[in-house]
Amino acid sequence: MAAFNLEDIERLERAADVFLGDPSKVTKEQRREAESFFDTLQKSNLSLEQCLYIFEKTSSPFVIFQVSQCLGLAVFRDWAQLSDQTVHDAYQFLLKFAIDNPHLPPFAISELFKCSARIFKRGILDEQKKNSSSAIYSLIRSLITSESESYRILGCQVIEALAAEFSSSWGGSKYGLTWDFHIRAKRAFESNGLKELFSLALQIIGSLAQQPEYVYEADAVHVQLAQKFLGIANIVLSWNFSPKIVNSNLLFHGENHPSDTAFRPPEEWKDVVQNPEFVNLFFRLHSCVRRNDYLCTMSMQCIAQLATVMGEVMGGPPTIGEFHGFHDQYLNNYLTRFLETFENQPAEIEIVFVASSMYKLLTYHPLPLFFRLPTDMLRRWLSTITTRIITYTPIAVRGMLEDPTHTGYEALKLLYQTWAVVLQSKNTYYKKDIVNELLKSLIHQVDNDDEVNDDHEHEDDIIQFSDHLRQIGTFVSACPQTTVDVLATILHEKVSQLPTVYSSNDWNALRHWQEGIHWTLLVVGYSLTNEQVGAFIPANLVNYCLDSAAKRGTATPLDGKNFIQQCIDNPEQLVLNPNLEPIISVFGHLLSLCSLQYHVLTRGGIGGLSPTVLRSTLWATRRMISALTARDEEGNDPIMAPSSEYYSILQLVMMEKGSEISLVVVNFFLNFCFDIIDKMSGETKVCEEAIMTLLNVADGRPQEVAGNDIFYDKLGTVKLEKVNSRRLLVSSLVAIGSMCDEPHHHDRMANMILKPLAERYHHLVQTGGNFSDIVDLLECFCGVAEAAQSFTANILLNYLFPILELCPQVLNGAKHEQAVVDSVLRLFAEVTKHLIIFIDEIEVTRKVYNIVAVLMEVYRDTQLGKYKSHLVDEEEQSSDLIYFLDVVTNILSKDIFNSAEPGSISDGVKISLLEFNMLLPLMDKTLLRMPAICSRFFKFILYMTELYPETFSYVEEETVVMLFPIMKAVLTSEYGTEVMVNCIESIGHIAQYFLRPNVTKVDFITNRLAELLPDVFTITMQNGAQLEIFKNGTTTLFNIICCAQEGFTTYVRHLIEMQRSPEVSNNVATAFEELMSDFDGSCNRRQLRIFRDKFETFLARVKGQLCLFH
Repeated sequence: MAAFNLEDIERLERAADVFLGDPSKVTKEQRREAESFFDTLQKSNLSLEQCLYIFEKTSSPFVIFQVSQCLGLAVFRDWAQLSDQTVHDAYQFLLKFAIDNPHLPPFAISELFKCSARIFKRGILDEQKKNSSSAIYSLIRSLITSESESYRILGCQVIEALAAEFSSSWGGSKYGLTWDFHIRAKRAFESNGLKELFSLALQIIGSLAQQPEYVYEADAVHVQLAQKFLGIANIVLSWNFSPKIVNSNLLFHGENHPSDTAFRPPEEWKDVVQNPEFVNLFFRLHSCVRRNDYLCTMSMQCIAQLATVMGEVMGGPPTIGEFHGFHDQYLNNYLTRFLETFENQPAEIEIVFVASSMYKLLTYHPLPLFFRLPTDMLRRWLSTITTRIITYTPIAVRGMLEDPTHTGYEALKLLYQTWAVVLQSKNTYYKKDIVNELLKSLIHQVDNDDEVNDDHEHEDDIIQFSDHLRQIGTFVSACPQTTVDVLATILHEKVSQLPTVYSSNDWNALRHWQEGIHWTLLVVGYSLTNEQVGAFIPANLVNYCLDSAAKRGTATPLDGKNFIQQCIDNPEQLVLNPNLEPIISVFGHLLSLCSLQYHVLTRGGIGGLSPTVLRSTLWATRRMISALTARDEEGNDPIMAPSSEYYSILQLVMMEKGSEISLVVVNFFLNFCFDIIDKMSGETKVCEEAIMTLLNVADGRPQEVAGNDIFYDKLGTVKLEKVNSRRLLVSSLVAIGSMCDEPHHHDRMANMILKPLAERYHHLVQTGGNFSDIVDLLECFCGVAEAAQSFTANILLNYLFPILELCPQVLNGAKHEQAVVDSVLRLFAEVTKHLIIFIDEIEVTRKVYNIVAVLMEVYRDTQLGKYKSHLVDEEEQSSDLIYFLDVVTNILSKDIFNSAEPGSISDGVKISLLEFNMLLPLMDKTLLRMPAICSRFFKFILYMTELYPETFSYVEEETVVMLFPIMKAVLTSEYGTEVMVNCIESIGHIAQYFLRPNVTKVDFITNRLAELLPDVFTITMQNGAQLEIFKNGTTTLFNIICCAQEGFTTYVRHLIEMQRSPEVSNNVATAFEELMSDFDGSCNRRQLRIFRDKFETFLARVKGQLCLFH
C-alpha cells in the first residue's frame, strides 16, 4: 500500500466491524473476506509513518490492534535505517497511546503494550540504538505511584508486558529474532530491569493486603489491580534465571515448565527476598482474595512458588537471632504463615496448590533444616501433612470416580509424594501410623451412593488411580512392620463377609461390600507387588517375612501348603492364621475370594457377581501368582537372578513347578478362568482379565498347563472365534504353546486351537459364508501373529500363509463391507509388524512381498476410488487407509528387500514405487489434516527415502510435481512438528541419494530440492535450541547445498539483497562467506560436521539482524 487516506481507513473499520460482528448478521463468506483483508494488511509492509497516520485517524479498537502489529513489523524491518530517537518514540508512542485511551478494550491495550515491549527488547542489545530504560521506567514509576487506581492498573500492565516478553524465547521468528538473541536479551533484562520493575510492583501489595475481603467480591477496580499485580508476581516468581553457564536444554525446559522452576534469583535480590514482609504480604493478600476464585488461584500459584526460593539470596550471616541463618528464618516464617492460613481444610480450589507447596518445601529445601525447626512447629507441620492426606483421600477418590479430570487427582498425587519424602527419614516418622490410617480411610470411607462402576466405557480404577496406588505401595513397603498385618486383617474381614452378604439379599450391604473389597484388592495388588520387570515382591517385604518367620520359629513349608489348599477347597471355613507369614496369608485370602466367586459362578449366581470386583480379584491374584513364580531364565541372568530370600518365600508357600500345590493352583485357575470366558463372554474386560490370569499361571509352569487334561476339556467347550476377547485369547494360547518344550504338547494344541480355525476360514471363503464370521476369524489370526517370537515366527508364518493367500480374494469379494476390509488389512498390518521382523530367509520374505503386492492391487482397484472422489472427510471413515499405510510402512522396514540381482530392481524398490504411485495422488489437504493418515504417510516417505532412495530414479516428473508442494506445506509446521521432522529428514535422504557416485542426477528433482531451500533454512534458523530439529535441519541443508549449489547461491544473494541496511547486508554476506569457506561440495561426514559447527557460528553472528522474509 503506497499511501493511506481516509477512505482506506474507513475500509479497515468496516472490515473490523464485519470481523467482530454478530454471527447471526454476518455470513461466513463476509467474515472470511474480512480475515483475508487483514492478512493482506499484515503482509503489505506498512511504513512507520503510515501506521502512525492510521492511529491518528481511527477509533476502531480492532484496527488499532492490527496496526499495532504492523507498526512493530515496520520498526523491525527498517531497524537499521531508523534513528535512535525514532525507535524510542515508537515504543513510547504505543505506551502513551494506551494510557491516553483507557476506554479501549483489554485486547487492544494488551497488544499495544506487547508491541511496545517487543520494540524495547529489540534494542536492549543494540550498541548503536541502546535503549534508554530510564525513560520507560520513569513512566512506569509515575503510573504505579499515582493515586489513581486506573493508572496503577496500567502501570502493572506495562510491567507484565515487559516481563512476559523477556521471559519468553518464542514469537520472534517473523521479526528475525533468533533464540540466541532472546537468551542474551533476557540476561541483559535480568541485570538491569527485572528487579527494579518487580520492586515497583511490590509497592502495590501493601495497600492490596489492607483491603477487606468483600472489596475483592464487589469492587471491580481493586479486583483488576490485584489481578494485574498477581500476574506480574507469577511471571517473576516463576522466572528461570539465566545460569552463569548457559545450558540450552535447561533453559528450554524451564521456559516450557514454569511450575517446575524454582525461584532462584541472584545475590542482588537479597534486599527483596530477605525483607521480613516479603512472604507475609503474599499470605495476607491471599487471605483477602480467597473468596474470589480467579484471584485465589493466582495467589496460590505465588504461594507455591515462594516455597521454592533458593540459591544465593538465602545466604547471610551464620546466625540471625535465634536462627542458624536466613534460610532457617525463611523456612520458619513461611511455615508459620502457611500453617496459620491453611489451618482448616483448604477450599477445593486451593488444595492442589497447598499440596504443591508442601511437596516443594520438602524437595527444594534440605531436610536437616526441618530438624532445626522448633519441636512444636515440626510436630504441627507433620500433623498437617497427615491430616490433609487422611481427610482428603476419600474426597479426592469420590471426586475422581465421578469425574476423571477432577482436581483431586493431582492434589492427592502431590500429597502422597510429600509423605514419600517424609518417609526418607522413616526412623523418625513411620511410627505416626499414617499408612494404617490411610489404608483404613481409603478402604472404609470411600463408599458412596453409587454401586461399583461396571460401565464398559468407564476408565479402569486400576489405571486411573495407578499413580496414587503405587505411592501407597511405597508406604507399605517402607513400613511393613505395621502395614502388612493390617492389609491381611482387612482382607480377611472382607472375604469372611462374602457368604453372609450374598445370602442376605440386602442390596445395599452387597453394594458396600463390593466397593470395599474392590479398593482393598487394588491396594493389596499395588502394595505387595511391584512391576518394573514383571511382578515381584519388594525386597523390604521379603526381608520382613523372613524376619517374622525366624522370630516365630514357624518357617515350615507344610503350613503354607495346607493353608493354600484349604483356601481353595474350603474358603467358607477360612481362619486367620497368626503363625503364617503375612504375604502367604494375603495370597491365601486372594485364592479364597477367587474360590468363593467361582462357587457363585458355577451355581448360577452370575447376577450377583460384580464384573468390576471379579476383575480386581483376578488382577490382584495374578500379580501375586506372578511374583511367587520362579522363572528358569532368571537363574541364568546375573542381573535378574532372584536372591536367596526370594526363593525362601517360594519355599514357604511350596509353589515350585511340578509340586502338588502348584498343580492344585493350576487346576483351579483352569476351571475358574475358562468358566468365566464361557459363562460371562459378554463381559469383555472380565474375560480379558481371566485370559491374562491364565497366562500368568502358565508363565513359569507351561508344561503343567499344556499337559493338563482340564485345559483341553475346557478349551473344547469354548468357541474361540465367538469370544469377545478372541484376539487376546488366541494370542495367549499360542504364547502358552510356545512356552512348552514338549513337541507332543505343540501338536496337541495346534490340532485343538489353530487347525480348526484355519479349516473354518477356508470353508467360509470357499462357500461364501457370513462376513461377520470371517471378521471374527481374521481377528483370531491377528492374535496368532501378535504372539510371534523369534523361535516361533517361521512356524506361525507357515500356518498363516494359506490364510494370507486367500485374503485378496476375500477383499475383492467383500469390497463394500468396511468391517471385512479393515480386518483383512489389520491382519496384514499385524503380520508385517510382528512376524516378518523375525524372518531372515529371502525366499520366505519374497513370498510375503508377493502376497502383499497382490493385496495392494486389489485394494487399489476396489477401495481407493472413494478417496479420489472425496467421499471421505472424517478419520473414522478412513480406517482402511490407516491400516493400509501401516502395512506399506511395515513392509518397507524390512531391509532384506534390498537384495536384487545385478542390474535389476530390488523388491523393495518395486514395492515402494507401487505404494508411492498409489498413495501420493490421494494425499490432498482433506486427508493430510487427519493426523493418523498424515503421520503414517510421512513415516512411509521417510522409510522409502532412507531404505530405498533408488525409487526416485524411477518416478515420473508428474509424481514429483505432486510430492514437493505437499512437502513445502508440511515444512510450515501446519501438520505438526513430528511430521515436519520426518519430512526434513526425507528431503535430506533424497538429496543425499543423488550425491552418490554413479547415480545420475534428475534435474526436475534437484530443481525442486532447491525450491525447498528457503523453508529448510528458515526452520533450521528458528530451531537452534531444538536439538533434533536443528541436527536434521543442518544435515538436510548441507545435502541440498551439495546437490544444488547454484540454487543455494541464488538464495543467499536474494537474502543479502533483502536486508534494508547496507551494514546488515555486509554483515550477513560476510557470515555466509565464513559459513561456506573451504566448502568443496563433497558430501561426507567430515564436511557435514564442519558445516554444522560453522552454522552454529553463523547463527550467533546474524542474530537479531537477518530478515527471513521470502
